[in-house]
Amino acid sequence: MKKEDIKKLILFIIIVIVCLTGLYLIAYHQLLVNGKEHKQSISDENFEKINKSLNDILEGSVIEKNFTAKYDDLDKILISFSVDTDLKESNQSINIKLEDLSNNTIIKEENVLFDVIDKNNNYYFSFDKQKDSKDKQYKLTISFNNLKEDLSVKYSESNLQDNVLITVNEEEIDGTLAINEYYFASSRILKFNIIAICLSLLIIGLSLFVYTRKNLTPERLFLYTVPIICIIFLVVMPMYRGHDENRHLLRIFEISEGHLLTEVHDNVVGTPMPRAVIEGIGKYWREAMTYNDLIDIKDKQIDNNDIDTTNMDTVAVYSPIQYIPQAIGMIFARLFSDNLLLMLYMARLFNLIVCIILLYFTIKLIPFGKMLVYLISVLPLSIEAFSTMSPDGITISLSMLLIAYILNIIFSKERMVEKKDVAIITVISIIVALCKIVYVPLVGVILLIPTNKFKSKKSKVLTSVLVIGISLIANLIWFKISTDYLVITSDGTSNEKILNVLTSPIGYLRMLLYTINYNGSTYLETLFGSVLAMGEFVKLYFIVPFIYSIFFLCESTTDKELKNKFSKFQNIIISLIVIVIIGLVFTSLYVQFTEIDSMTISGVQGRYFIPILLLIGLLLGNLKINSNYNTESKMKLYGITTLILQLYIMLAIIIVHI
Repeated sequence: MKKEDIKKLILFIIIVIVCLTGLYLIAYHQLLVNGKEHKQSISDENFEKINKSLNDILEGSVIEKNFTAKYDDLDKILISFSVDTDLKESNQSINIKLEDLSNNTIIKEENVLFDVIDKNNNYYFSFDKQKDSKDKQYKLTISFNNLKEDLSVKYSESNLQDNVLITVNEEEIDGTLAINEYYFASSRILKFNIIAICLSLLIIGLSLFVYTRKNLTPERLFLYTVPIICIIFLVVMPMYRGHDENRHLLRIFEISEGHLLTEVHDNVVGTPMPRAVIEGIGKYWREAMTYNDLIDIKDKQIDNNDIDTTNMDTVAVYSPIQYIPQAIGMIFARLFSDNLLLMLYMARLFNLIVCIILLYFTIKLIPFGKMLVYLISVLPLSIEAFSTMSPDGITISLSMLLIAYILNIIFSKERMVEKKDVAIITVISIIVALCKIVYVPLVGVILLIPTNKFKSKKSKVLTSVLVIGISLIANLIWFKISTDYLVITSDGTSNEKILNVLTSPIGYLRMLLYTINYNGSTYLETLFGSVLAMGEFVKLYFIVPFIYSIFFLCESTTDKELKNKFSKFQNIIISLIVIVIIGLVFTSLYVQFTEIDSMTISGVQGRYFIPILLLIGLLLGNLKINSNYNTESKMKLYGITTLILQLYIMLAIIIVHI
């Protein structure tokens, strides 16, 4: 290797390490901010029961609370007050003191002004970490020696903590003062750091591998990065935590048992299935969970004699076609074991394998815009869809494959539309149409194929009518089936809202445009990956969505291969498909989830627009913007940056669940 190449390699390694270090520091501080390194003495559920107050606390009052520490490393206490704005703006204060009763020493004493109490009326009283605090007796004293106005301290009449004694002005009272002890969990920090180091070394190695490749192609870049990223994601994202994953697994399980349609019993939409499956989704539905929870259920077995039924109205409307890979994974796992967790992870793995295969052929087939496909594939929400049991992974990959196949026919010289092509396009179109009704217009991309690719104009018309017609018929058949479920769950309000759209289209259009204007920034942020997971919401904040949106915009507008590729007619068709799908997304969520008197449409998420991102990128390609970067340099930039960002994304997931 030449001396100049060695210098470049060293500089590259330094840059990667600096970037990884910066992201690690952000993630580490996020860990501290989220408080996951602490354990609370009162559970969140019990803390909500603290809804009363000790009133008429006057100057000279003293509240004392004796308690036994539950763990080692006690280092702060949360105290909840009821303080109005005027009192916060005054210079009045209270005195807070903590004593170790085992040796009668004062750990910390301070005067606290009310203006430092946060907007939630909480104050965190921090002190030196008490290394051997477990089972020790402590006394917290709050003295109101400089109080000129009445003040309330939050309190529960129930005893929400063990081994406590509360006195107000030396008079013992029952109940729990609204304080919470926090214990610095050093073991969590150690685990976090070990995982961060291992991931960093893996990312450095992969980045070096990508950087040193000669004659790198988009297909190879995809294979070098995306499968590994997805596998890591599959492991670090706990089961049930993908978007709606806990509900989708019910649909997957019933399909794996041979029930393509969800059963209805006494107007309850739900197929009977083992209680072990249902209990899992019930326990973790929008509730916090940790990796320890997975350890607790690792030995849970499927018992077909212990059957129950739960409501499946939100997933019964989905066609079984998009759950086939996951269901096959469950069936495969069942050949070896009745272990529930094994079945769920095999469902994830089979979904991942199918999505990766479809995406690889998409990149291979598409004649241009290959890096657009890559960038869409590595969006955080795309990776989540591929790596969990979500049917969105199949929808995204098949939608892009359909577009790529059509473009391959259009821009391959001397290639004509053959019977084999019609069969493949028809099958993909039917599946896409069955995935979600809102994506039916995607089958219209067949209209992009020019007449000279067919034997005659008549052949084009017949082929287009055949593909679009069969796809629509398949969708309408499933729509009729799913409507029966909607009728049961919506009590007729869906029909009323559909009537509103049909009888007052201008009024509905006004509502739709207002919703886009009102929530547009949120849709963009979530589209490019600001929030992951269900329930706890893994937040990626600014860096990740900003970089991915900039990459997508730059690649769309600067790729020379995208320039002047489509005729005016083709651009109109692409634009209409995009507009109609956006309209259908909003309309479907208006019909299903929006209150009839709402001023905005509810339930719309940025991830719903991922299947049409490729079309949007192709339209942006019409902009005339020049770039001096060569293709291989951009590929390496996108690939290595994606790998670096994965450190933060994975650590953000771990922070929430460790």
